[in-house]
Amino acid sequence: MTIGPMLSIKPAAEDLTARQPVWEALSDMFLDTDTSLSRQWRADQLARSPYSIEQLEFILINEVYPIVSTTSCQWQVNGPGSIQSG
Repeated sequence: MTIGPMLSIKPAAEDLTARQPVWEALSDMFLDTDTSLSRQWRADQLARSPYSIEQLEFILINEVYPIVSTTSCQWQVNGPGSIQSG
């Protein structure tokens, strides 16, 4: 998938292992709690990811925000690190 003139990113379905920690870190910003307490954790998760700032921005805008912004979204937590929409 091409993001900009020279920037590409694998489709999420082909990159789940790298995407999941990024999705979790970015979606954490939308919680209705004090997210400043997990700021360092988020920064560490994103820094460890294989994605550039531009790719992270793409993931936030196109993959995370559409899910967390819908009022009909309900989260099901099936254990550590296994957040799924449903």
